[in-house]
Amino acid sequence: MADRLTDAVSPYLRSHASNPVDWFEWGDEAFAEARRRDVPVLVSIGYSTCHWCHVMSRESFSDPVIAARLGADFVAIKVDREEHPDVDASYLAAAGAFTGNLGWPLNVFVTPEGKAFYAGTYWPPVAVGELPSFAQVLDAVADAWTTRRPQVETSAAAVADALRQSADRLAEAPAEKAAGEKATGERPVADLLAAAVEELLAYEDAGFGGFGGAPKFPVAPVLLFLLEYAAASDVSSRDSSDLRSSDLRSSALRSSALGLASRCLAAVSGQGVAEGQGVTESQPIAALRDCVEGGFFRYATKRDWRDPHYERMLYDNAQLLTAFTRLAQLDAEARNSAIEIAEGIAGFLIEVMQQPDGGFASAQDSESTVDGVRLEGAYFALSAAERQAQTPPAIDAKILTGWNGLAIGALATAGFALDRA
Repeated sequence: MADRLTDAVSPYLRSHASNPVDWFEWGDEAFAEARRRDVPVLVSIGYSTCHWCHVMSRESFSDPVIAARLGADFVAIKVDREEHPDVDASYLAAAGAFTGNLGWPLNVFVTPEGKAFYAGTYWPPVAVGELPSFAQVLDAVADAWTTRRPQVETSAAAVADALRQSADRLAEAPAEKAAGEKATGERPVADLLAAAVEELLAYEDAGFGGFGGAPKFPVAPVLLFLLEYAAASDVSSRDSSDLRSSDLRSSALRSSALGLASRCLAAVSGQGVAEGQGVTESQPIAALRDCVEGGFFRYATKRDWRDPHYERMLYDNAQLLTAFTRLAQLDAEARNSAIEIAEGIAGFLIEVMQQPDGGFASAQDSESTVDGVRLEGAYFALSAAERQAQTPPAIDAKILTGWNGLAIGALATAGFALDRA
């Protein structure tokens, strides 16, 4: 078995170098090998701070029996989604044809030409209810490839064709929209924005805050949209492409957008929402916020914001810093708490995530070792004093340009808006 991952640039790939699986990096070599052997490819996508990626690595990819099964019937590729976001996005879209439960690790079975024909996320070592074990999945996929190849290839071609058509429609839509507006003289942007706000208001979880049921994510881009909609003026003389310019927004809807954003940010930050009530005093059980170091965790597994997965992503925290800064500017009642939380996020970015060369790391791990035991979230259950005696969760020091842009912009905006420059 070749050792292809030890010297990989990605820390996620390097963490899998000790697996008994004969991993390839993403590239032509792996697909050429699959064509030579006439076997399907497992494309396994994840990232270094992902909890369930760690779990599946320990349970399945470290198992010599599973490794032998993969080696016999597949070519196995490991992909860091942050190193290849294009590959991740493409196979996430394809996976939607097979499962509604999208996330990471994302495990996609593809033909030697790269066309997906089956996909899923985490599979356990032993079947649980209707969820098959990873070994059962491998057996079923290998059997389908061997005994039902025409159906497999037809399915893969259909998925690829559907994705291609969808991409074509998306590419054509802006031109068609612009042509239609030019012909009719209509300016529908404001109506679309208002409809989006109304849709979000209807989707709000009035019991616990945020949107929908479990799992609960902070959805910072949605909250930023609501805040910018609320901030928009009624000046009708400006260009319609500017969010601040639409003359069709109502004052009531802008107020509703601000209220929704404020309630969501209160829930996300652990200020809590009780069933059937408005925002109340801080409820740590609902918090995604680390009150010691100031950063926010990726998501909660329960509808009431309990039981978070503890990885802390740069892009989440950067966008939430901007959101709380904007809230402090727009909502007088929430201003003091929003400033406090924004300062906490800024402190986390500078003190925990900033690297010696000035850039910001991409993420902090969900798992940590406390008193010799490795557990998810163990470090974050400790007080500030208790943390001093422990090793913090690992940092993925990869510097990603886009995410660093978000962080730099958020810090600059917060410093200027809150007079903390």
